[in-house]
Amino acid sequence: KTGETGGKGDSFPLCEGCRRATCEAEEKDEFPALLDPCKAGDPLAIDFTTDGRAIPKYSGDKDVRKMRGEISIKAYHLNHTALIEERRQHSILLKEKIIAACHAERQYATGDLASKSNFDEAIAYLHRAIQPQAQFSAYAKRVLQCHKENPLIDAILASA
Repeated sequence: KTGETGGKGDSFPLCEGCRRATCEAEEKDEFPALLDPCKAGDPLAIDFTTDGRAIPKYSGDKDVRKMRGEISIKAYHLNHTALIEERRQHSILLKEKIIAACHAERQYATGDLASKSNFDEAIAYLHRAIQPQAQFSAYAKRVLQCHKENPLIDAILASA
């Protein structure tokens, strides 16, 4: 549809200087160049720009985390046009919920009890967006971090 192709396929690159295992017992000595999203520390090597593009979190030229981030972003096609657009749309919705939460909180503070449910709904949405199982959760955290000077958002991030 977009003319872009990509994906991991059957690519299993290893970090430079690492020997490929020839049997199961040697696998523990391999050091994959691709990040493993199932390993808690690996996804931390990828960050996002505010426009939705995936970038390596680390910038040192000789930093293996930067190299693994770059290779993974390319192999997993994390900057596919459709994914960037989905993240951008998600960002718009998150910002709308932040505004709604702040507005409802102000109304609630002045005695408008009906606004409490709007406040709760917006806060619950933001909480759900940053849960690890949520789609684009890492990007949602990045978007919320841009608003962490807001005490509401800071509290949501602190509770994650």
